[in-house]
Amino acid sequence: MPDKITSEVASLRLDDDEFIATFERGGFGGGDFPHKAHIRMAWMYVTRVGPEAAIDRAAGGIRALAKANGQPTLYHDTLTRAWVYLVADAVTKSPSANFEEFLARNPQLLDKRLRLAYYSPDVLSSAQARATWIAPDLAPIPGAPKSSVGGREPEDVPAVAGADYLAAFGSVPTAVAVMAATDGVNVHGMTASSVTSLSMDPPLVLVCVQRESRILPMIRASTHFSVSFLSDRQPDVARHFASPQRAAGAAQFHGIPHRAGRFGLPILTDASAWLACDLWCEYPGGDHAIVCGLVREASGRDAHPLVSYSQRLL
Repeated sequence: MPDKITSEVASLRLDDDEFIATFERGGFGGGDFPHKAHIRMAWMYVTRVGPEAAIDRAAGGIRALAKANGQPTLYHDTLTRAWVYLVADAVTKSPSANFEEFLARNPQLLDKRLRLAYYSPDVLSSAQARATWIAPDLAPIPGAPKSSVGGREPEDVPAVAGADYLAAFGSVPTAVAVMAATDGVNVHGMTASSVTSLSMDPPLVLVCVQRESRILPMIRASTHFSVSFLSDRQPDVARHFASPQRAAGAAQFHGIPHRAGRFGLPILTDASAWLACDLWCEYPGGDHAIVCGLVREASGRDAHPLVSYSQRLL
């Protein structure tokens, strides 16, 4: 069998075992896995391993298929899982001996617009829905859980005192970086100390940004940002980009060695390392927004990083 199934007709004519084996090895080409094949895959998993395992198997397989076709960012977690939940509900209501019989009893599943009975376009187009499961906002899907994001309701347990919270995290050294973004007209940079690697596959980075920061609207508008990890020779740069009195716009970068990187993003040339990222998703995080970026470019050099420790820059 060839590495890629090149005919949509052939992909749907494979017997069940061949079909699922090809799917699990990422053997369908980018245009050779139509919506009907997605429904068939969901039906097979639901009937073979049950709804709960089907959700994970389908999500993992679609994510791997997107990666195998060189388009990992096309994976949409909410849509992938929603169709499995819809298929599982239909299987419960109308068990069928084979897939074609199942489709004859549930022709609505072949209409991709069915998703709009459960989700508004705004929700489906959001970065959060693409990155993780979001529950329907128009009508519930039987068996579907609550959203994976959204936070917890506060419990009747007092939160730790702010001073104790700051003292604890002030005792842990953290890297200091400058996050920058541009919307094509304006540019902004800010000092960030809550930056961490999140995932290797795909390569993701996490940055926590105050909700009222001027940089957030630029990141949302442009869907790109850069992170320059400062070296120990740049404490003044860290203080500069943390100062509310600094100039606005491009004037912030006057006198600070930098270059325009991917999409015109400012990269500080004396930094110990830098990243250029696409916005992957954004989550609420109390008085901050949690910004996750898909790293498109990255580089580091032999320079000691600047760290924040006990309210000092070292």
